[in-house]
Amino acid sequence: GDPELDPGISMNGDEPDDDEDTDVITTILSWDEGGEMEIAVDLGLSDDGIYLQINEIEIRPERDALEQGLIEAFRDELDL
Repeated sequence: GDPELDPGISMNGDEPDDDEDTDVITTILSWDEGGEMEIAVDLGLSDDGIYLQINEIEIRPERDALEQGLIEAFRDELDL
């Protein structure tokens, strides 16, 4: 069937502060493929600058790295 993307966007404003002052946007891509599949993408701004994570793995905030990271995340979710 058609994958349903469920972009759940949240800011961490209600969460207690960590050691670092960090703002984060999280998007969850989810779909049903013989069971629920999910890929989490976090984009944040910390004292060190912009960071990007896919399924909690740090990715360089560059287009090529993002594309490769998403491809790997889909492969991992689908066991390809």
